[in-house]
Amino acid sequence: MCLPNRQRNDSTIHRWESKGLIGLWDNPRSGRKRSWNEEDWQCLERWLKEECSYTSKQFAKKLERERQVKLGAEQIRRILKKNWRWKRIRRQPPLGMSPKEVEAKKTDLAMLKKWAEMGLIALMYLDKSGCYPQSPLVYSYGEVGKQKIVR
Repeated sequence: MCLPNRQRNDSTIHRWESKGLIGLWDNPRSGRKRSWNEEDWQCLERWLKEECSYTSKQFAKKLERERQVKLGAEQIRRILKKNWRWKRIRRQPPLGMSPKEVEAKKTDLAMLKKWAEMGLIALMYLDKSGCYPQSPLVYSYGEVGKQKIVR
C-alpha cells in the first residue's frame, strides 16, 4: 500500500486502526437522490409485460400521470437498459380462428383498404397505446433473452 503523499498514508492507517477493514472502504458519494422507488420500478415492469407497446416518452408521461414520478425519456431508457432492449416484437394471430374466418377477415380488410385508397374512409389502426394513421408499432421493450409475442 504505497500512496503518493504522506498525509493520505497517515489518514488511511488511522482509518484502519480505528474502524478496521470497513475504514478502508469508500464512503457513499454525495449526489441527488433517486426520484423513483422500487414500487415505481415494479409498476414499470408490469407495464412492460403488457401486450401493448410503449415508447420511453409514453412511459414518462404515464409514470407522471399515474404515479406522480417525473422522469425523462432518456432517464427511463438508461434505467431499462440493464434488463430490457428496444426490439422488434413478434405478432401472433389469435388462436382458434378457422381458415374460413381468416379468409373472411382478409377480404374485409382488402375492401377497407380499397375504400381508403378511393378516399371514402380514413383507415386507422388501433392498439392500447393509441390510434395511428399508420400500422401499429412493431417495436417494443422486451426482456433480454426472451421474445415478446403479441397476439
